[in-house]
Parts: sequence; structure tokens; C-alpha cells
Amino acid sequence: MTATARPLVPLFERSPVHLERVLVAIPAYNEERFIGSVVHGVRLEGFECLVIDDGSTDRTREIARAAGATVEGHESNKGKSAAVSRALTVARRLGVSILVLMDGDWQHDPAEIHDLLGPLRSGEADIVSGSRFLTSEKRQIPPFRAMGLRTITRMSNVLSGDRVTDSQTGFHAFSRRAMEGLRFRSNGFSVEVEVQFLARSKSLRHLEVPISVRYTDRPKRNVLGQGAQVFDGLIRLVAHYRPLLFFGLPSATLIALGVVLGVVVVDIYEQAAEFAAGYALVAAVLVLLGALGLFSGLLLHVLRGDFMALERQIHSASQSDGANPADHN
Repeated sequence: MTATARPLVPLFERSPVHLERVLVAIPAYNEERFIGSVVHGVRLEGFECLVIDDGSTDRTREIARAAGATVEGHESNKGKSAAVSRALTVARRLGVSILVLMDGDWQHDPAEIHDLLGPLRSGEADIVSGSRFLTSEKRQIPPFRAMGLRTITRMSNVLSGDRVTDSQTGFHAFSRRAMEGLRFRSNGFSVEVEVQFLARSKSLRHLEVPISVRYTDRPKRNVLGQGAQVFDGLIRLVAHYRPLLFFGLPSATLIALGVVLGVVVVDIYEQAAEFAAGYALVAAVLVLLGALGLFSGLLLHVLRGDFMALERQIHSASQSDGANPADHN
């Protein structure tokens, strides 16, 4: 790698010569074993490196600084979503052109950062994600983990409306436009899935590129527990970003069951000349609950649309004020 290494970029230093400014941010929690190698690899590729230490109890901060990273962090562990949000806040404050997020456990290859930057530089995408399933290297993914990843990805694709092959990748690159629109609300590792919801909600172009992957150690967290956390977060994201879908599917199911039960009531009456009052009552309740749920979903859908329109107007007005400060003098 040293033979092809690019010159180191001074940390957080603006240069009038380079119009593009790329910041690589690494959320990290107790990654003292690998964080130095990851930071060193990023710096050898010629990028500024920021480590968001999420309340580590080991030497993650010290090693990251020694390797050449700027370190910001939390006093206690707040979860990956908080670390990613912190990285976005720093990137917006510094005015960088592109923000790259990657894991600190040596799973990602810093040399592949350039692959993620290509679609952003050409204007093809606003968000580029690295996929472990677009390359033959996917054979390195443990079978049980691969099955879980595919299951979560299928669910997130259906529920978010944004189709990808790897919804749990931690390797992303965001354009300036994407950075301005991204505000994460999820907790923990469901932040990866929220990228899909935000891409669809903010009309951001989301592409994937193949990446390699390496699993050096056993997972630090229980795989089933982490999967359950992601699933819980996915449900919450659907309720927040797509309320019509969240309420509409179960409501339509209730209405369909009520209609079927109503048909049974009619059939019993025609054949036995008896009115099945119990079945009729249940059918009426199902249809009523379904109608109320559907109405709630429609109402929240409209309110969310109005809120997003207002948010865009406020953001546009703030940008105009910032671009023309002389108008207010």
C-alpha cells in the first residue's frame, strides 16, 4: 500500500487549491485493536480522518490521535446513531464536500473509499453505499450472518421503498446535498436502515458499489440481539417515515377480514334463515377499526407531507439568508 500511497492531508485545514474536501469519519466504540490501522490506512489514502469515540472504555481515543486522526467523542456510550449524527454535524460545520462513514473494526478497506467517491463526483448519486453482496468476496461472510443480512435487507427494501442489496453496511459516502438533508432519529444500529428511509423521503439518489469485507474477530455483540434491535428500529422508522404504510397494511387486513366475515353472515342467513349476530358484530368491529386506522394513516401522511414542505421552505430561507448577508445590513 505504501508504494501507491497518496500524500497526507493536513487535518481540518482548508486549502484554496483543492475545491473538493473529503472527510472520512469513523464511529468507534472500544476499537483499540484496529482503530490505529484504520486511521493510518485512511491517512495514507490522502484523506482527513475524524474518529467519533462513543464513550469507549479502552484506549481508542489515544490510539486514534496517535495514528493521525482528529477525535471527538461522547463521555458515555450513546449508540451508533448518535455517533453518526455527531459526524454529520462536524462535517456540516467544516463545510466539507463529501463525508465518508466507515467502521473502525478493520472490516472495510480504506483503499476502497475512492470507489464510493466516483458516483458522487460524476453527479450520479447523492448517497453511495458499499455492498458486500455485489462482489465475489461475499463468500467471506459467515453463512448465518449472511442469511440475517439478506432477511433484514428484504424487509427494509419493502418498507422503505429504497432498494439496495446490503441495508446493514456501515460504509457510506454522502454529498453536500445529502449531508444537509440527513437528520437521523433512530437509535443504535438501525441508523443504517434509516439511510434508506431518508434517501426516499428526501429524494436523494442512492447507489451501491461493490466492496470487499473481512471478519477478523467474532462479533462483539450478540447477533440475534442486534438483529432484534434493528427489527425494532425498522418498525419505528416505518411509523415515522411512512405512516400510511404503517397504518394502511394492518387496517386493510382488518377491513378484508371484516368483509369476509360479513359474507359468511350473509351466507348463513341465506342457507339457514338465521342471523348470526355474533359474527355480524365482529365483522362490524373489524371494518370499523380498519376504517379508523386507515383514516389515521391518511391524516398522518398528509400532515407529514405538510411538515416536510415547511421544513424545505425554512431550509431554503436559511440558505438564502446565509448567501446574502448584505441584504440585512
